[in-house]
Amino acid sequence: MIECPVDLVGTDEVNQRYIHFYNFERPNQALTCGNQPPRVKFPERPCLPPVPQTVDPDRWLLAQSGKTYKRKLDSKGCFQLGNQTYYVKQNRHGQVVVVWVDGEKKSLHVFAGQTLVKSLPIKGLQNHLMNFQEYLDLMCQEAVSLWRRTQRHAPIYR
Repeated sequence: MIECPVDLVGTDEVNQRYIHFYNFERPNQALTCGNQPPRVKFPERPCLPPVPQTVDPDRWLLAQSGKTYKRKLDSKGCFQLGNQTYYVKQNRHGQVVVVWVDGEKKSLHVFAGQTLVKSLPIKGLQNHLMNFQEYLDLMCQEAVSLWRRTQRHAPIYR
């Protein structure tokens, strides 16, 4: 019979019993557990490294260096990359360009054929180290912003 808690204390009791069941009694089919409960297979919890004191929020850019993206310029001569819009030139509207990422210089190089049309600074970078809490707050803000954008474009089902 399923217990339905009626208050916070009851909820905590039900959750604690389930956590114990999940970790010590319920067979886990993960390859690492070999059909044993996680805390039976691994009685000692792994020691995790501490979170860093500071974080470089722009470090991801180095992994993108050298990547290229093909984009068609809109009626205003702009293209979209990630959440950002970049202006190239109005009279190039409708043209297809290749955007090359230069992670070292934090810039985008826009090519039409073999010709470099424009170099643009990458938008949305922080350009400074952050303490971990500041970085976490930034990531939370970005997650909320992304969620709001997806909600604006989500189909409404009735």
